[in-house]
Amino acid sequence: MKTKLLLGIALGITAATFPLNAQTDLESTRDVLDQWVQTRQITSKEKSDWRLEQAILTDTQKLLSSELTRLDTSLEELNSSATAADEDRAELTATKEAIAEASAVVEGSIIELETQIKAIVKTMPAPLIDRIKPLIRRLPEDSSDTTLSLGERVQNIV
Repeated sequence: MKTKLLLGIALGITAATFPLNAQTDLESTRDVLDQWVQTRQITSKEKSDWRLEQAILTDTQKLLSSELTRLDTSLEELNSSATAADEDRAELTATKEAIAEASAVVEGSIIELETQIKAIVKTMPAPLIDRIKPLIRRLPEDSSDTTLSLGERVQNIV
């Protein structure tokens, strides 16, 4: 009987602890399952975020590539226009030099022409002199020292 009593007590204690162990195992399983669900949710969110970031990076790369292409094209256009401007500058410089040479020739002979016109005017009749008097007045007194421009002097002679 003692053994039965001891066996009953042992079974009672075991039976009493079994639901506690089962409940602890159930809670542990629930905790593990909750953690697994959270992990899956986090993984899913991270994958979704990564896809979004990847799409943004791809779009940014395309945008920057097109911007780089546009800038390269603009740079080529600027280089070609700079080359054209250099050619125009060289052409204008050559034209300026040619004009300076021609001006030097005209300036060299203008003094002589003004002197000749002054001599010719003295031999002209009075009515003709009255008619061209405004032009004669514009002729410089001293052809070598005048403030008139070369263009004005040529107009007076012509």
